[in-house]
Amino acid sequence: MPQMSPMLWTLISLFNFISMFTILLYINSLMIDYKLELNLDIKNNNNNLKWNWLW
Repeated sequence: MPQMSPMLWTLISLFNFISMFTILLYINSLMIDYKLELNLDIKNNNNNLKWNWLW
């Protein structure tokens, strides 16, 4: 691997950290939406649970 300046390394690591964090947050929000949909369906006694699996 070629030598890189420390400044470049810090920039790359920061970018990696931020991107990982945002991806995790995005997945987390998807899961929360999914759970909310499931709860709503269970409360309304709709038999639409199979639709949630399809999004």
